Amino acid sequence: MLRGDQRFFELIAAEAGGSLPADIDEVMADIALVFHWTPESMDRMTLADLVAWREKARARWEPEP
Repeated sequence: MLRGDQRFFELIAAEAGGSLPADIDEVMADIALVFHWTPESMDRMTLADLVAWREKARARWEPEP
């Protein structure tokens, strides 16, 4: 679903100040690494959901000192 619109995701990432990876597969990989979710389970998520869960994964992987 989301992978077909890579350019749209790149624009969203740029608007976020570069705080998101420029590739939806990287976002999904970050989520999978932390939460052990499969790509199939994330394919149904909206872009907003993926961004939110990626931030949660980042916070768990790189906790604030």
